[in-house]
Amino acid sequence: MKYNPISLFEWVEYSVQEGENVGVVGTILTLPPGVFKLFDEIDPKEIICKRKNNTLKPNSLAGVVRIGGISFQFLPKLFKNNYEEHKSIITKNLILMLSYCDIPFKVSDLSLLDHEELDMLDFYIDIFANKLNTLLVRNQHRQYQKKTDYLKFSKGKLNIHSSVNPTKLHVIPCIFSEFSYDTPLNRLFKYCVMLMMRHVKRVKTKEHLRQILLILEPVSYKPFTYNESKKLVLDRLSRAFEPFLKFCQIYLSHSTLSLQASHIEFFSLLVPMEKVFEQFIAGVFDKYRKEFFSEKVSVKTQYNKGNLISDPEKVDGEGLFQLRPDIFINHPQTPVIIDTKYKLLNETDNKAGVIESDAYQMCAYGAKGKVTALMLLYPDTGDKIFRNWEIPYEYTKKGLLVRTITLSHDLSSIDGWNKFLMELFSYARDLLKYGKKYQINDPLEMHQIV
Repeated sequence: MKYNPISLFEWVEYSVQEGENVGVVGTILTLPPGVFKLFDEIDPKEIICKRKNNTLKPNSLAGVVRIGGISFQFLPKLFKNNYEEHKSIITKNLILMLSYCDIPFKVSDLSLLDHEELDMLDFYIDIFANKLNTLLVRNQHRQYQKKTDYLKFSKGKLNIHSSVNPTKLHVIPCIFSEFSYDTPLNRLFKYCVMLMMRHVKRVKTKEHLRQILLILEPVSYKPFTYNESKKLVLDRLSRAFEPFLKFCQIYLSHSTLSLQASHIEFFSLLVPMEKVFEQFIAGVFDKYRKEFFSEKVSVKTQYNKGNLISDPEKVDGEGLFQLRPDIFINHPQTPVIIDTKYKLLNETDNKAGVIESDAYQMCAYGAKGKVTALMLLYPDTGDKIFRNWEIPYEYTKKGLLVRTITLSHDLSSIDGWNKFLMELFSYARDLLKYGKKYQINDPLEMHQIV
């Protein structure tokens, strides 16, 4: 039986019952008999969702889980209330955020969601198939491949190591290079497309996948693992295929297996929202660096800020516990750090819900580098947080700001995107302004700090 995608939101506890009317009404989740128990097989450590007494509570993961014929679409809340009513905006915003991550899609790709009720896996594969098909029509990947064969004429080099075969004295063993379509990259595409044919439901998407297979018909079939796909290297002439290679790597990195006990196929494509939020904010700062700051300011993401401690017993005092702030803004007078945290805050709490480990982490960043101010940036899920704190070190002080950024605007619209940018710009301006209170003389570059 075919079921519509079931959308579940992070941090919401759903009561699970069995029945024929499969779907979600409020916080009541109705599933076919036996499906809820399958979560114990596919998610024994409760990484996808917490389960207790016929309840299910999704963790902070975004993406799709397929169990048999049922698609579970896991979405972030982004709205404090009425998130079900805003599912379309949430889905679009999530996909836009993913476009700054490892899944290379653009805002223009979101138009497909306006016309059809697609789950995210169908959406991803449809865009992948459509764009790869267009690229392959005008530019198929080719490269020289080393081959050995028996030929009627000499080509390349003689294969002197080939054993003499009395039945092949009329042909010549040769080693030669051939400019071929049968490349490792094309073999990867062919293998992934054949896997995707099993997972998509949309007829048009299957047509795009079949067209790719027709183009790649001369390419030999070879199964690929994720580790094998990571070894593929593109040259300057094949850079156009890089987004599609990345998507295939992401696709292969997620599990596809058959539950032996129930003979039900399971597939997942899930991304931690903490990583999505981090890469999205960092990507926006990097893209709009000139608008936010100036030509002289550089924005570095996941910058190596050294190590928290060193081990004198190791050679060269080997460092331990590497420090990598999410965003380092190298301003000439007021270098600052922003670290993103995908967690819930509490406006009524005197610490705003900031946990001690996050505060200690910021203290370590401030102590290790010559920065003037730091910021903890969280998503706004209903409680708008503005806190200006100080970190008192022994000989100096540094500013620590806590902010929440609104993600519930329709980021696919010009108005919603501009509102988001203005809010983020105001936080950057606050951070630099606050940092002037603790301005340091002759600030050092991060790489100069041991």
